[in-house]
Parts: sequence; C-alpha cells; structure tokens
Amino acid sequence: MDHSITNPVIGKFRAEFSMDYAGTIYLLILNRITSGYTREELAFLMGQDENYIKDMEELKIPIGNLEVMVHLHLVFDRGKLQIDAYDSRSAYLFEMSIWEEDGVRYYQMEYFINEVETILFFRLMEELRKK
Repeated sequence: MDHSITNPVIGKFRAEFSMDYAGTIYLLILNRITSGYTREELAFLMGQDENYIKDMEELKIPIGNLEVMVHLHLVFDRGKLQIDAYDSRSAYLFEMSIWEEDGVRYYQMEYFINEVETILFFRLMEELRKK
C-alpha cells in the first residue's frame, strides 16, 4: 500500500504575531469548517472577493480590523473562546502549512521556539466537496 502524499504541500506561510492572533486564525478555520462553509462561500457571505478567506488563512492579509471581525461575528453568531496570552512575549514566528490529500485539506500551524525547533499550535482537517 502506497502511503505517499499525492499532492504535497500547497503552501507554507510564515509571519510573526501574537498567540492571541494565532488563536484567531485557528478559530476562523475551525468555525468555517464546522459551519460547513467553503472559503469562497464565507468570503461571499462577508461581501468580499472569493480569495479573501483563503488569503487570511494563508497569512497574506491581516484579520485584525473591526469590519472583518463584525462580519465574522454576524456569519458565525457564536460565543467567543478566550485564548489567553501564554507569556509576556508579544510576537512569535508562526508557520502555516496547507496541503491536500485524498479529498481532504489539512491546515497545520506551528510556532518556532528557537531558530530550528517548532511546537504544533494546531492541526485541522477539512473534507473537500467534489466540484
């Protein structure tokens, strides 16, 4: 049986930000998946172009503006999960990896504790709809 990844990493994206911000990315992806929305559907519900959510998930554009948070709150209409600061550091280097395999998209975020070692922050899976 062949266990090789048929479609390797779609992308690895690095950025420096706080644990709270990383938690916001996690909640965005988790709420989107559990609500059954594709990236494009959520972007449509927010009145944005179809790549808007994809770009946020890939750390290409920031989440932190009030208009975005209001739109997300209106779409999900859920209570907030508080993610407390873990220590006094205001910024960590994070790396988001996204890949697809056998009809599933994987999201994995890690943060660097030094120049070479990382700790897993989260890993989520999303079953892709057939087009």
